[in-house]
Amino acid sequence: MMLRGTQAYTVAATSGVARVFDTWQYRTGQGPSLQAAASAATIYVADLHTETRWPRWIRHSINAGARSVLSLGLDIDDGVTGALTVYATQPDAVPDAGGPPQGLAGYAAAALKTIHRHDMQANQVRHLQAAMVHRAVIEQAKGIIMGERRCTADEAFAVLVKIAQDSNRKVHDIAADLAHRTSHTPITASTSPGASPGAAVTHMQLTTDVDQDGIAVIGVAGELVVDTADALVAAIHAGLSAGLVTSMVVDLARVSFLDMAGLGALLRARAAALQAGASLRIVRPQPLVQQVLHLTDAHLILSAA
Repeated sequence: MMLRGTQAYTVAATSGVARVFDTWQYRTGQGPSLQAAASAATIYVADLHTETRWPRWIRHSINAGARSVLSLGLDIDDGVTGALTVYATQPDAVPDAGGPPQGLAGYAAAALKTIHRHDMQANQVRHLQAAMVHRAVIEQAKGIIMGERRCTADEAFAVLVKIAQDSNRKVHDIAADLAHRTSHTPITASTSPGASPGAAVTHMQLTTDVDQDGIAVIGVAGELVVDTADALVAAIHAGLSAGLVTSMVVDLARVSFLDMAGLGALLRARAAALQAGASLRIVRPQPLVQQVLHLTDAHLILSAA
């Protein structure tokens, strides 16, 4: 069992009956596992018929067949605790605290710590993805306003903020309404410097230099996002199809933002390079891009030579 603040849940159980015993603790708000986790203590009850603590949980558990219990409190991580609990259907049937359960406690704590940190990382990725979706919608709305008013990006954003303040709504909601009213089709990003102001939400520029040893350096400038990701993949394929490239280096020094679509494009590009017998790696990612790469562990793949 893992306890985060006031939220407790069963991570794993050896049987459905054991999970039922845990569930009754969560429903009644009392029980040996909850107390062991909260106090990092070891709790042993030889016979639940003589135990006076946790009366509501004991009543349900005895009716379900429990007679003895051992709960070992686990210190998992900052602000997170847990318990390894052994239930038995006979009195005095659970090994004492110095027996096999104690030997398993360290392994259980390590496993729960790994699970906890994985969940925290997954939550960070989900929050980042949500932020990216919001940003894409706002950028689309800014592109529409820039095209209509021939204004700068900052001025377009100021328009969105003013409308949001006047209507007491969120900027993202205003942007979503504007994008929906303007067109039901996605706005295609341009990689051309000469594109008209209203033709794109985001802009990206690509440069490719191939030396005599077959090493291609692809410079990317701008935002590598859902609207521009395909352009990068197309450039990678074009370089590979020429048959002269043995290694590709994607320089991200001038990439200001990377979303999940852009990350997917980099991974697809690397797969295409490997299939063509070449290598592909990224260099010089900026802090915001580095955050995306590290949260998803993609840097382990894309930074390898």
